Parts: sequence; structure tokens; C-alpha cells
Amino acid sequence: MARYLRNSMTENTTKKNMREEILELAIPLFAKAGYDGVSMRDIATAARLTPAALYYHFADKEQLYIDAVGHVCKETKDVLKAAIDGAGSPWMRLESFISMYTQLLATKKDYQRMMQWLMLDSDDQRLRTLANKVFQEIFVAVRDMIGDLGHGYDARLLTGSILGLIVFHFETERILRFLPGYQSQHETPAILAQHVVGLLRNGLFGGVSNNRCPDTVDEPIREVSMKKT
Repeated sequence: MARYLRNSMTENTTKKNMREEILELAIPLFAKAGYDGVSMRDIATAARLTPAALYYHFADKEQLYIDAVGHVCKETKDVLKAAIDGAGSPWMRLESFISMYTQLLATKKDYQRMMQWLMLDSDDQRLRTLANKVFQEIFVAVRDMIGDLGHGYDARLLTGSILGLIVFHFETERILRFLPGYQSQHETPAILAQHVVGLLRNGLFGGVSNNRCPDTVDEPIREVSMKKT
């Protein structure tokens, strides 16, 4: 009985490790070509498996894709959640979140590109599944943090607007390089984060006394070192 349990645990661990290896190999493929541009055969080839062996680990391409998105988002979600749940006022935590998110988008290129492909996905059922399984937790955390600011705006709409301010720069950075006024520093995460925070301080919260948000600090946002993938 003990030997059976050990063998079963070893088999489960091996299967889990193989699944994670497949996901890590599939992520760059999906990041480059999107859901429609990658086949199960492409992924099997990258993993040096037969298609039949790949289907042993994943029921179909949709399951593999959803799990790949969840896998690439796990590290970013943990880092962002730590910023949201950190010490300080809601505004200071929002600044930390903005700084961290710009760093993640700048350094985690596969993550960034997969987010771009998601924006182009026309399959509502797949997007619903991803929203519920992958993105809901962090979105609700950001929304609740923004609601704690007590600004009177619709927290859900404002969450989307703030995320859009950040993400749009990365989605358009390649074409923006060729438009008038471009400076290389515009692609520096700390500069971009400071820009977004400045818009919020002086625009959204412009009605606050002295044109400043409560609990703000004058120190520039520090750039956080993130390993590129």
C-alpha cells in the first residue's frame, strides 16, 4: 500500500511538472501568434511530444490556452496583489500598483503580448472563462482599492480607465516611436508610471485642496527591477 501511494504521488508530480513545462513552452507561441495562430501540433512539436501525448495532459487547445494565460498571469497577479495589499493609504497603494504594473508590462514581454492578443479575441465564452478564472480576483482588488479613495467616481469605470492609461502605451509603443516628439525615456517604466500618477493627481483629483491628492508623497516613483522573460 505504501509503495502504491509513493508511486501514485511520483506519477502525479511528474504529470504536474510536465504540464507546467508544456505551458511554459506554449506561452511564447501564443504570445507571438495568438490563439488562432497556434495549433496543438505546434505545441507538441515544441514540447517534443506526439499530439496524442499532448492530449493526455490537456483535453483540447482551449483548455491549454486558458491554462497558459493563467500560468503567465500567476506571477504578475501575486506581485500586483502584494502592492495592492501593502501598507499605506489607498492612494499610496495605488501609486505602488501603477509603478509595479508598468514594470511588469515593460519586462514580461510574453505577458504583455498575450494581453494584446486577448484584446483581439472575439470568442465571448473563452473571454468569460478567462475573466472568471484569471482576471477577476485582481480586478476586484484594484476596484476596491480605488473605491477606498472616496473620490465619488464610479470605481469600476475608473479601474478600466487607469488600466487603459497604462496598457495603451505598451500596445502602441512601436508606432509611437515614429511620431513627432518621441523621446526614448517615454518607454521607461518609472517615467510612464510617474506620468499616469501625475494625470490622476492633477486631473482626476484636481478639485482636492491645493490640487493634490490626500496622502501623496513628492518622492519620484522608484523603478522596480523585474527579470525579463
